[in-house]
Formats: sequence, C-alpha cells, structure tokens
Amino acid sequence: MSIWKIKNKEEGSFYVENPHHYSEIYFPLTNTQGKIFSWISPFLSGDIKTSFDNYLTYPATIFDIKNPFSVRSLWLYFRPDKILNLSPLWPTSDKIILEAGPLWTKVIRENKEEKILIEIINFIPEDAPLEIIWVKITNKDSKPKSFIPISSIPLFCRSANNIFDHRHVTSLLNRAFISRKGIIVKPTLIFDERGHQENKTSYFVFGFTNQSNPLSGVFSNLEEFIGRGSVFYPESVFSNKKPQIKKIEIGKENFAGLKFKRQSLNSQEALNLFLIMGITEANPYKIVKNFNSPQKIAKAFQKSKSAWVKLFKRINVDTKDNKFDFWINWVGLQPILRKLFGCSFLAHFDYGKGGRGFRDLWQDLLNLTITSPQDIKKELINNFRSLRIDGSNATIITKEGAFISDRNKISRVWSDHGVWPYLTLKAYLDRTGDYKTLFRKVEFFRDHQLKRAQEVDINFLKKERPDYFLRDKFGRIYKSTILDHLLIQNLVPFFNAGKKGNIRLENADWNDALDMVEKWGETVAFSCMYAKNIKDLADLLEYLLKEKNIKKIELTKEVKILLDTLSSKINYNNPQEKRKLLEKYLEKTKTAVEGKTIKINTSSLMKDLRRKANWLKEHIEKKEWLKELGFFNGYYDNSSGRVEGKIKNKIRLLLPSQTFAIMSGVFSRTKTKKIWTAISNYLKEKELYAFRLNTDFKELKLNLGRAFGFSYGDKENGSVFSHMNVMLAYGLYKQDFVKEGSKIINSLFKLATNPKSQILPCIPEYFNLEHKGLYPYLTGSASWLIYLLITEVFGIKFNQGKFIIEPKLVKEQFKGKTLSLQINLQGKKVKIIYINPKKKGWPAYSIRKIRINGKLIPSPYPLRKIELPLSHFSKLLNLSNNTLEVEID
Repeated sequence: MSIWKIKNKEEGSFYVENPHHYSEIYFPLTNTQGKIFSWISPFLSGDIKTSFDNYLTYPATIFDIKNPFSVRSLWLYFRPDKILNLSPLWPTSDKIILEAGPLWTKVIRENKEEKILIEIINFIPEDAPLEIIWVKITNKDSKPKSFIPISSIPLFCRSANNIFDHRHVTSLLNRAFISRKGIIVKPTLIFDERGHQENKTSYFVFGFTNQSNPLSGVFSNLEEFIGRGSVFYPESVFSNKKPQIKKIEIGKENFAGLKFKRQSLNSQEALNLFLIMGITEANPYKIVKNFNSPQKIAKAFQKSKSAWVKLFKRINVDTKDNKFDFWINWVGLQPILRKLFGCSFLAHFDYGKGGRGFRDLWQDLLNLTITSPQDIKKELINNFRSLRIDGSNATIITKEGAFISDRNKISRVWSDHGVWPYLTLKAYLDRTGDYKTLFRKVEFFRDHQLKRAQEVDINFLKKERPDYFLRDKFGRIYKSTILDHLLIQNLVPFFNAGKKGNIRLENADWNDALDMVEKWGETVAFSCMYAKNIKDLADLLEYLLKEKNIKKIELTKEVKILLDTLSSKINYNNPQEKRKLLEKYLEKTKTAVEGKTIKINTSSLMKDLRRKANWLKEHIEKKEWLKELGFFNGYYDNSSGRVEGKIKNKIRLLLPSQTFAIMSGVFSRTKTKKIWTAISNYLKEKELYAFRLNTDFKELKLNLGRAFGFSYGDKENGSVFSHMNVMLAYGLYKQDFVKEGSKIINSLFKLATNPKSQILPCIPEYFNLEHKGLYPYLTGSASWLIYLLITEVFGIKFNQGKFIIEPKLVKEQFKGKTLSLQINLQGKKVKIIYINPKKKGWPAYSIRKIRINGKLIPSPYPLRKIELPLSHFSKLLNLSNNTLEVEID
C-alpha cells in the first residue's frame, strides 16, 4: 500500500495522511506554459523562481525541506500565550492531511486546541508568473475567535549564484517598495563582475482577505522580522510588534512579513486569506489586478485545474486496477513536467540552470510520435540544429529552443548521443510516413568545441554575439538534409575506435557517471546500438529506393571520406586505420566545410552501411560475448581493461551492457535468454523483477568513473534505475520475451507504490537499497514507459504508412474481461478495448474480430496482428470519440 490514496480518479486527486511524517516528499507547481516554477512540501517549504537567475524565495534543495528559510507560511497570533504557525515544521499534534492534484496542493490541518480548521491551497494560475496561497480558516468553536495573521516569507530576489557569490553585496542592491497591499522588491543591478546590468525584474508579495481589509503594515526585511529571535521564533510575532511605517527600503535582505489587521470569526464562520507571490518585468500591480478578489482567484484555480486535468487525461488506461491506472496517468504527465522544468528546479535536481539535456529532447518526444505527431514536427526538425558536423552535439536546450554547448561550460562529448535522434525520428516516420522530412535541410550547430572537443576555437570565444551556425569557406551558413545529419552522427562514432576496436566512451555515455575514461575507455554497450542504427539506416535507404524510387542521396561532400567502401576500403579490424580516417574527416570539417554536396547511389550507400553494421555485430559477438557467463562485457576502462566478467574472483556485471545489447536487436534470442538468466542471478531484487545497475565492485574505480565513489545502491552505483529497467523491458517485449518484460513493469509499479518509496504518484529516477524513491517527476523513464505501454503492451504501432494492432497482454493484466487504452490518433480520441472473455494471456490468444465504431473490419481471422493502411484507418475514425474493439481468444 502506498503512502497516498486516490481521492478522485477523474480529477487526478489523491491524499496523504500525516504527510509531515515523511521527511522528503514534495510536489511540483507550474502552469502549462512554464511561466514560473516552484515546488512545495507538506511543511510549506520549497522555492519559487522563473529561472536560475530569478528566485523570489531562497533557492532550496532536498536538504532544505525542514529549513525555516525555505518555508512560505503564516503565523496566527491569538494572544501572547497562543501563537500558531501553519507549517507543521513547528512541532504539532494536529491532524494533518495533504491533498493534491494536477497541479495544486492543499494542506488540511485541524487544530483541536483552538478548534479551528485550516486549509492551505497552493497553485499557479494558468496565464501569470505567480503563485497563490489561498488560506481558509474556519472557526469550529461555539465561541467567537480572533487572531492576527502575519505572513512569513523570506525573500531572495536575485540569482541562485548569489548564495555564495557576493551574498551580502547583492543585498545592498535591493530596493523594496512597501504599500498597504504588500511589498515589491526591485534590485538596482544584476550583479555580474563580467559586466553589471541594470535590473528590470520585480519580485512581489501581496496579500488581502475576503473582507478586503488592508494590511496594518509590512515587516519588509529579515532583521526587522526576527529581531532578537529567529525565523523559528521571530520577535515581531511573539512580541506582537507593529511594523515600521515606510514606503521604501534600501539595501536590505528583504522579507514578506505582511501583518494583517485582527480578524474576528463567529462560530462556523470562515476567513479566506490570499497571498500572491510573483516575478515579472511588467508592472506587478497590473498583473495582480486579475487576482485581486476571492472570485477572481477561485476562477483562476478552476482554470488551472482544468488545463492540467486535460493533460492528465491525455492517455487513459483501464485495467480494472484503479491504483495502476491512476499511477499511469501521473506517469503520463511527467514528460510534460520535464519539458517545462528541464532537469532542474526541483528539490533533488540541484544541478543545471534550466533546460533539458540532449537525450531528453528525443526521448520525451517518443510517446508524442504516437499521439500527437503533427504537434512535434517543428520541434523534431529544430532539434537537428543541435548536431555538429563532427557528429557531436550541443548538450542543453533552453525553453526557447536555443542550444547551449554544455551546462557547466566544459568541453566534453557523450558517446551515446548519436543514437537517440534516429530512434525518435524513425518512430515519427513510421507513424506518419512523412519521409520528406528526411530531406528537409537544416543548419549544423557550431561553437568553440572542435573535433569532438579535442580542440578549442579561441577566436570563436572572442566573438561578442556568435550565432552558433556552421559556415562554409565563404562564410555562408551551411545547411544539409536531416538524413545527412543522421548519417554523420552514426558514421563518426563507427570510426572513433578504441584499442579493442569498440566505439570510444569519450567523456561518458548513457551512464553519466562513467566519466573518467576519456583516453582509452570504450563502450561496447553503445557499439551495439550504433550497429542497430547503421543497419536500420541501410534498411531505410532500401525502402526509399524500392518504394519511393530515390536512386541517389545528396550528402555533404566531406562525408564521402566516411564512406570508405566507395573509394578505398580500410581494415576495420585495425583501430588505428579507423582513427586515421576519422582524423582526416575531422580536420577537413574543423572550422568550416567547403559548402559543396555530392550525390551517392542509394544502393552503394546501403552496401557501405551494411558492411559497417555487420562488422560491428560480428566483432562484438566474437570479442565481447562471455560464453561461460552468458552475458556481454560492455565496457573498457581508461587502462583498456575489461570491466565485466569474473574479476578478482567475483562477478562484475552492468545492466546497461545487457540492456542495450537486447535493445539493439542485432543478437539472437538465445543470447537474450542467457542474459536474462545472468541478470536474474546477479542483479535482481529479492521477490521483484527489478534490476540494479551493477554488482558491487567494492572498489574505487578511478579509471572508470565517479559512480564507484557513490554509496552502493544510490544513483549510478547499483540503484534500481527506472530508466534502464524500462528500456530493458522494452527490449524484451520487442524480442517477444513478454512475460519477462511485464514482470519488470509490475515490479516498478510495486516499488513506486510501496510505503518504503515515500513518494507521491510518479516514477522516480531510482530506488535505493531501502527501496526509497529519489529524484521524482523529471525522469526519462516516464516517456519510455508510456511508449512501451502503447506500442508493445497494448500493441498500437505504425510502420511505413500502416496502422498495426499487435497486443502483448499477459494473463495477469486481465483483472476483468476487458482492458482499454484511450489516446489520440489521427487527431481524434480513440478508445481501444480488448475483449477477452476467457482471460487468455499472450501468446495463447489470437485476434478474432476488430470493430471500429461498430463496423467489422474484414480480415482473414484469427491473426497475431492486423495491419491496415493508414489512410483507410483514418477514414474509419469518423467520430470525435471513436471506439476500436478487439476480440481476442
């Protein structure tokens, strides 16, 4: 049983009893446009910001959940001997319940001593950069009550950099403007020793009640509020001090201590109090006009809930297991949260400055290729502008769609990055049949990093306003086809070989923590995936030749260097020859390209790619398959030593090595079966089919990566990493190891909903040794899990202009006689219902009948799968809400 219970499945709401007993649960808040970001815990702690450089409140991490400087709360002064803070951070025996939904929270607190009911709603309006706290206090006593509310919101009002960069000096820049409505802080400058700038951003907190009575004053700075006390015990509150009368305050660490007039409540009467907190470059008073009455706030709350519930119900499953179905709805919301938050701005995600990583760009689009392909085409094409001519890429994309070389301005290359663009584009092409996109011309990314971060262009760094586009030798911005971009991204790594002949690991791969191998490290794991991609690209070219009659492919002239089969074949068994050829290409394209293109026969290009793919497959099988152990070695360290196998009389095994070998699909099912046995023996959790990332090496591997300095069971050192487990399940389903794949999905669900996980409904990044869930909401596993459920479990997929139904549902998933999935297809709602009266599981059933909106689809039943031309399928979806019934037996 999870710590949360469903309140309203349709609205996506749930509740947690005594949430303050869990020290690390928190919830994200934003609007669907991502105008402001915050997170909040049951202690009312968290932070509010619009970017890394614009924090309204103190920047907070998971370790600040119980830090009073991170709490946005309210004091109630009844009398000198009875003063109450609404946050349960202050010790209390009150009964407390947390309710939450997409995307709002409500803390309900019953104070028996004073006989009052307190309800605190936090939400972000749909069309404004602000957060609203709506406090409702109801007198449950038979006698009247009176109290003075005083808000307690420590303000920061600047960049997170200034926590340890001129903290005091930057407070001297603050200018606070105080009124009977609240406080506005507008610093004079943005402090930056590289070049200070005038500040245009205002930070504000306003307050009012349903009686619209003005404030009695504002404690506008920290010193004034706490006096001789502390944030836990502020003198201004406990001594019932009056705020100083002032209109402007200069050079202080500001505070939003809004003191209201004494409020009186008769028996059963309620007071509604509102705090509006935001960040803007516009006039704050103009923004707050839209929220200056209880009616306006109630309307804004409903609008916010409606917007999020629409997204929450975008993908609906009905398995007759309410908890699983509800959980999947929340998991389905996570890719949207990651698109908005990036990989930053939540309690565990205390790194980065906003924006998503390169992998995220592609993986977060996976399920959208099925449900909303028309909506992602523009973004998909734009993402290809992040690729460099050397096969590497920018690693961060901003919310505005611009690209950044690296989060921390470090010159580095992730060896796996070339894999993901093709996987996502292929899903889009299969879904839409839009092969013209392959020939759309886009720019290349160009910055100071040259030759896969081996050299730095000093002249580029001197440019005041670089545009980050590759140019030809005449200075013109150079464009080439998306297909050309894809080929470069997969051909360059092929030639970037290490001593053992595998693709170099460079600065890391999917496992970011294998980051100490730059010189001699190799990734067999992603050599498998590049073998898959290169083979698939050859298959794609064959399709274009046979079905689209495309006999020639236009490429950047320099790319011909990488097509050695077309001129002078080199010996792929000689890593030095491969690196020499690559060096020639990198040198030719180092700062610019010639600007010319060449046309290659499609059949010749196919043959070149097949030769490379076959060589990689055969090399890996021959050199890296550990026959006696039944698994692949996936890595070489920076001493060119094999990482996996029997080493120092103990088995060393990494899950990614086996996952990507299975996902690649280039090896036999026999090997997959043996890998399953091996990982079940060495990596499986007891009583669950969830797998740890690696065995415990019990060694600080300074020639491999930081992972082995972490505590075992956390992060990249032996945790149950959700992303890797979901991709393993996907690879297993693709090879028809359906029962095994379904066990992984079920185990992740059990872990996420076990009280030990101590998380709200979501799939977190990982589970530690105690099965606690960490890094919730912003994980790539969510997009992969939804994609897996749609395409493999429910079997709704597309290929080369065909709609395919091929369900792989196991017996245990049929809690009733039907299962359903509701998604958008062809721009319309479609509910796919599997009718299984005998509750048979895969592979015991076949498809007996299919009806769309009651019309039987003629086909030679029974069948394992059914294919329909996409154009025909679209015509059958003639309603706004369509039903597709599949009878299986």
